[in-house]
Amino acid sequence: MVNSGSDTRKGVIMTGLRLSLLKIHMSKTPKYDAKVKKILDGLEPGQEQVCPLSGKTWILDEKEIEICRKFNVPPSKTEPVMRLNYLSGFNTGFALWWKKDVHDEVIISSVHPDSEISVMKDTEWDEHDFLDKGFSYNSNEPIWDQFWKLRLRVPEKATRSTACENTVAMASFRSVDSFMACASMVNRCFYTYTAAYSEDSVDIANGEGINRSFSVNGSDKISDCEFAFESSECISSSYIFDCRNCEFCFGATNKRNKKYIWFNQQLSEKEWHERRKQVDLSCFSVAQEYRAQFHKLLEEETVWPETFSFRNENSSGERVLECVRCEDCYWMRRSTDIYRSRFGLENENCAYVSGSGWAKDTYLNTGTSRSAKNKFCMAGEAMINCEYSAFCVDCENCFGCFGLKRSKHCIFNKQYSEEEYWQKLDEIKCRMLDEGIYGEFWPTKFASHGFQYSLGQIYFGFSDEELDHWKVKRLDAGRGLVLSAQHTEKKSVSVESIPDCLEEIDPQRFVGVPIHDPELDRDYSVIKPEFEVYKKKRWPFPRRHFISRLTDLIRHSNSPLKESCKCDSCQADIVTYKNLKFPERRVYCRECYLKYLEQNG
Repeated sequence: MVNSGSDTRKGVIMTGLRLSLLKIHMSKTPKYDAKVKKILDGLEPGQEQVCPLSGKTWILDEKEIEICRKFNVPPSKTEPVMRLNYLSGFNTGFALWWKKDVHDEVIISSVHPDSEISVMKDTEWDEHDFLDKGFSYNSNEPIWDQFWKLRLRVPEKATRSTACENTVAMASFRSVDSFMACASMVNRCFYTYTAAYSEDSVDIANGEGINRSFSVNGSDKISDCEFAFESSECISSSYIFDCRNCEFCFGATNKRNKKYIWFNQQLSEKEWHERRKQVDLSCFSVAQEYRAQFHKLLEEETVWPETFSFRNENSSGERVLECVRCEDCYWMRRSTDIYRSRFGLENENCAYVSGSGWAKDTYLNTGTSRSAKNKFCMAGEAMINCEYSAFCVDCENCFGCFGLKRSKHCIFNKQYSEEEYWQKLDEIKCRMLDEGIYGEFWPTKFASHGFQYSLGQIYFGFSDEELDHWKVKRLDAGRGLVLSAQHTEKKSVSVESIPDCLEEIDPQRFVGVPIHDPELDRDYSVIKPEFEVYKKKRWPFPRRHFISRLTDLIRHSNSPLKESCKCDSCQADIVTYKNLKFPERRVYCRECYLKYLEQNG
């Protein structure tokens, strides 16, 4: 039978569709894909690996092999926990410096003044695409040397902040009238770290909706509070831990829907207010006295749950909230299908990602946002299918690039045709794979802020042995200190000379001048708007550098480091997370913890 015209046209359409599908699925880097397939096909669970960063032996498991196949990458030589710790060194901490920019003007920067990496004012940096800094890949030159050559050619965005007004900030977004806002979105706040939607507060970290409050960590929807930890929806309270929907509490732990609690004792409304009137937290000695009592309560009487993770489905880790199928994560919120990642917001289908938000289908990345299908990238925005690139914005299919804007098919900041790009990329990835480089993250010198001033240093600290092994260049903490919004070199005063109570402090002597912190051996300052907040809210004048204060504040929470222990109630074996501030504490398994709350909360 002869086919009709309709059948012929249908056959042509189907043939065209099959060819289109074949073209879609054809590899654009066939040589690399063949090489990595051979590696992946040879993997078996139980194989031993030696970690180059720790020297320890670790076992390649089935899940790790599954991740490698999913992202089409060779297995990293670095042990998983060490891999995440190392990634944290590329996330910024909260150190800012005075540094000369590309025009020799002294500006505030997240890059240390002694770093070889140059800086440019944020607004000026946003206007450049840096394609003029590119060069051709050289097959005879070491790969990392070419990366570093480009790194030195392209200046870094001074503070990495976007849409901030009248604010000294680092890696922050839409922050207004704030000072030392780090990785935050805040208004009229001083000294913040990973804080969002918060206002009129001082010394806050790891929370959302913190308003008119002082020294708050790991908490949400907190108003008019002081010294609050791991709590939510609490108002007008001080020295609280693991409290929910509480009001007018002073020294309260593991409480739910309570009022008028005084160091875990129930008082009448009248008695509570009478006691509270006698406490003046604007006197430093008074605040410290109650802080010591509160810490004793946390160590000796308070119950800690094995993890502070809530409202999750098929997920594991610490500080995991409203997540689905997130495994072995830390500080992950509203995310899905995440494996071994830390510090993330609304991510999807990612593995080994640190400090990223709204990322999808991403592997071994740090500090990227609103991006997808990236590998081995850091500090970029709206990047798609990029590898080993940093500080790029709205870019697609780029490799080894720095600071590009709205670009496609670039290698080392040089533009190629689409065909040339994929051919060149195939060649480079094969070479990196043969040399054992592809699949590993950047050397430490690419962390412009310095490992000792990173998120990793804040949360668990890097030992001198680790820093030496990783070839971390030490940067002098005393150089280029940011003491105010203006560059100043005034002579410092001693902490010991500060009067105890706020009313006794002469602003002419102690506000807007350097104050030397002997513990950290660095100067800090209290600026005038900050001092006005202390007076209005009756908060104590600080005696420590803000880096010490925020580090101490954050370490009230459990770290990302796992540790095994027994439930202090039923003696079951459980996994919790190491706490650097309170290593000895009462930890209950989830079931015993909920029973305890029913009886005591």
